[in-house]
Amino acid sequence: MKLIELAGYNTLNGGYAKDGELISDFLVTAEKIIMPDAESLEFSLEIRRGEKAYPIRVTLSEITGRKFLRKIPVILFDESRFYKEFHKAVLATCFGEQDTSYQVNVLGLQEVNGHLVYVFSNGCIEAEGFSPRVYSKIGYAYIPKEAVVGVKDQTEAVENSVARLFEVFDCSPKVFYPLFLLNIAAISNAYFRKLGERELMKFTVWLDGNSGSGKTELAKAVGTFIFADERLNPNFVSATARSKYAMERFAGSSGGVFILDDIKNEKVRDRKQRVAGIVDDVLRSTYQGMLTDGSGRLIDGCSLITGEYMDTEESQNARLFYLKVDNFLKETRNSKALRVLQKNPLLLTTVCCSFIQWFLGRTGESSFPELLIQKIETMRNQAKEYQGINNAERLNENINMLRMSQELAAMFFQDIGMSEEFVRNFNTCAEDSIKALGESTYVLLGGESMALSKVAENVLQKCRLRKVQFVEKDWNEYDFCRYRQEEFMIHEGDDFVYIEDMERSLQLCTDGGHDQYVSYPYLIGTEKRVLSLFAEEIENMQQIGAISPVMAERLTKNLPQKLKKAQIIFKKYRADSALGRTAVKYPICSFEPFKLAPRNGVGKSAEVGLVGRVGYESVIQMNTTHSCMKVLEVRLQQGHFRYSIPSILNICYDNTDEAEAYKVRRAFMVGKALYRE
Repeated sequence: MKLIELAGYNTLNGGYAKDGELISDFLVTAEKIIMPDAESLEFSLEIRRGEKAYPIRVTLSEITGRKFLRKIPVILFDESRFYKEFHKAVLATCFGEQDTSYQVNVLGLQEVNGHLVYVFSNGCIEAEGFSPRVYSKIGYAYIPKEAVVGVKDQTEAVENSVARLFEVFDCSPKVFYPLFLLNIAAISNAYFRKLGERELMKFTVWLDGNSGSGKTELAKAVGTFIFADERLNPNFVSATARSKYAMERFAGSSGGVFILDDIKNEKVRDRKQRVAGIVDDVLRSTYQGMLTDGSGRLIDGCSLITGEYMDTEESQNARLFYLKVDNFLKETRNSKALRVLQKNPLLLTTVCCSFIQWFLGRTGESSFPELLIQKIETMRNQAKEYQGINNAERLNENINMLRMSQELAAMFFQDIGMSEEFVRNFNTCAEDSIKALGESTYVLLGGESMALSKVAENVLQKCRLRKVQFVEKDWNEYDFCRYRQEEFMIHEGDDFVYIEDMERSLQLCTDGGHDQYVSYPYLIGTEKRVLSLFAEEIENMQQIGAISPVMAERLTKNLPQKLKKAQIIFKKYRADSALGRTAVKYPICSFEPFKLAPRNGVGKSAEVGLVGRVGYESVIQMNTTHSCMKVLEVRLQQGHFRYSIPSILNICYDNTDEAEAYKVRRAFMVGKALYRE
């Protein structure tokens, strides 16, 4: 701070004096405070009286008003002369760089006095280290000075911090790495906005897990590198807080990760709606980089939500990454790793602050912006992992954000001198964690269901479809059924058989009553054939690039279970399985030529027709109420199906009779239902 010298006065004996006459018993040192956002300035004064010092902050108008000293225990021997001379002296004082500070309205990356700095509540980080000269008026983003390594000691100290941190992270990289990359994205995204990428490096991680799994402790230890105050209290907002307070804190979260903690699926409607509203605002505002209240306030940061996952709007579901940490603390190595981080709260902060110093240094290089733009374009031009589903573009773009964070971190590690082996291990673990995070998010958001719906549409568009005819049998006293049962069986050449009214097909020829069943149409095929059709179509879609190889592999694995969970096929109730059985026995009819034996053993046999041979195989029933069945509706309306009842002279049942086939079909209907959570 600079001593304020009054014109013609000396500063002997600890006060201002002229011609040996004191007009005050104190001296004043001052620092000019420039507020670029407000286009105004203030002064930080320190009133020194003997060994005591009284700091105050005043505006220029308060200095002019001559009242700013009234609450300070000092003596003015000539009040009028002092205020008049002090006002002139302040205006005439030339404040140098060391005597000037800057107060900005927001946090994070800011251009102040012509160069980029990273601003916190208590100072800023420059490429050279920590400086108190630039700070934010937002008071809950504290960075300890000791976490910012000076330039002289930077290399060795930073290498040691990075090595120690990742020794901990490598105990569980699929959990720790995404949270670290979240911090890197939060630090760098304001710079990408300057490059024209308004929505890049802005995403949310949802940390889900059961009670006691360690979600909140993980968020406190790794979720953000910024502290709420100088006592190193964690910087987060509880989900139980008022919405207005949460949004105010969120609005001031630029430069770091905003943590919304302990989401619960509230049972009370008002609470549930309030929590859902906060979650929606966080997801939308983070992704758009602007608060959704219409204020136009920018948010150059990322978000971390902890607690029970709750369904979001469809437009929101690709704006997050889903990270499940159930049983995290049950593994000894994880609990030990978390304790190390809790005992060393500055470890992550030191590494992130060093990254900021490195990043600010690189932004001063003319080639750096072009390098980043090229990396972005390269990522976007690569084959996309998630295709052919709703919100695929958003999910793929989020994956690119994670990979850009990985790229930046790897560049940082290389530049500070970390070994090639370290960088290689970091990239391997980061790739694995990004892949796991993307896949878990894809599954959570119904990606498999969406992809399978598209597969089902293609299967139904191409399949050999037969629509049954209700052909009555010849009436006589020995007929068991009203309709010819072979028509409703699956024939050898069918992919699917469409039965418009299964209940009607099971009516007896008598006048007696019959069972009541659901009235929707039935679409059935043999288990072997249906699964084969889906597997072939998945392979075909992979070949043409409609889905990625990774997704094709995921869809093919445990395909029946995935089809049930997507409610594309029905299941049979079963007490010992949540999903139930996929397939149930049903009559299958194959046809062979029927040859009449020569009469009296003379002459050759002659073909006189076909014979249907019936067996019982496992079949799958499609859900005709599913949205993918619109393709089926169009085919039926346009007549793109076939009738194919052969001219049957005789029906041969395998060790049974027509009544048995009827009973099997009837049993097939009973107990059918879609899987529900």
